[in-house]
Amino acid sequence: MRGPLLEDDLSTPRVRGIVEAWAFAAADPYRAATHNKGVMNGIDPVVIATGNDWRAIEAGAHAYAARSGRYTSLTTWGEDADSSLSGVIELPMAVGIVGGTTRAHPLAQVALKILDVHSARELAEVIAAVGLAQNLAALRALGVWERLARHAMLGVIPPLSYLDFLGLLALGMSMGQWLSLPMILAGLALIAWAYRPGR
Repeated sequence: MRGPLLEDDLSTPRVRGIVEAWAFAAADPYRAATHNKGVMNGIDPVVIATGNDWRAIEAGAHAYAARSGRYTSLTTWGEDADSSLSGVIELPMAVGIVGGTTRAHPLAQVALKILDVHSARELAEVIAAVGLAQNLAALRALGVWERLARHAMLGVIPPLSYLDFLGLLALGMSMGQWLSLPMILAGLALIAWAYRPGR
């Protein structure tokens, strides 16, 4: 899959941040393992939903990532001449839409109908696109976290645009943190009750 993605949302510094985060995965096999795991986090659910063998897809993808004798990234990210982001994913994708679980399981048929695919090639393209999109989201988040860490080391308050991306609400806390507060307070109340005087 090639082409500019989210041009209006990716300024040149963001594009460079994504490309730099990818370059780290391309150069370091340990980072590539985490990088490719993220790609597969997008691919596996679609493979499973359509009744295909996710274990075979996983095995093929990781073997393909090591085809040169060194484990590396399944994706490639770059910056075009017009400073837009270009992403490519390359991996084997042996999937089908006829036979086996795909034909026998009614939910697999529903998934194929929702995806509106009519050939194994179309399904493989959709699955690869999901993996590439998942990878883009992870690389973009890495870039934001890395910038936030740099701001923290310098003791500088980060721009609000970074905080908006992270979904921070009041007092710099995320939705998950706010939702966990009642449980934390209930836990503290139970501890206080358990250690109350005169027990």
